[in-house]
Amino acid sequence: MTIIGIISCILALKHYRAPVHKYATETLCSLDGNQIEVVIDVTCYQYLFQPTEVKGLIAIDGKVYRNVSIKDNKTFNQLLEEKQRKDSLFLFAAWPHDGHWITADQIRLEYVDSVSDAKDFELICVSVYPYRPEGGSADIYYGPAETKEEAMEVLEKFTNR
Repeated sequence: MTIIGIISCILALKHYRAPVHKYATETLCSLDGNQIEVVIDVTCYQYLFQPTEVKGLIAIDGKVYRNVSIKDNKTFNQLLEEKQRKDSLFLFAAWPHDGHWITADQIRLEYVDSVSDAKDFELICVSVYPYRPEGGSADIYYGPAETKEEAMEVLEKFTNR
């Protein structure tokens, strides 16, 4: 019986850790009615003891953004705490850029706190941060949505999870 249990655990772990590729083309809309066309071509990597990573490309109205890996010297306990809190940061910077992602236009793929969410992309929220030396807020788009009313419905679905 223990061999069956070990084999089952190994198979479950392989399934859990298997990368999940997702490609989606959608229209997103902000709460004030502005629309963007987004193409998402990403792969999600789920780990046991650290937060999920999303790698790949996102194009918004023809401008390409590539994922940014933020390599911090975090301890095992810090990574595990982030995993438990679902503190995943899915940051993408305009590409190509000069290697300094902090000075590039950025976007964040929001609310993707598990691979199953990323796998479906039934709901999408993208925050766009145009580079401004003086700072500024993001433009947030929800989808799939073509009107501000549809965008509000998507936002409500996110908040009622």
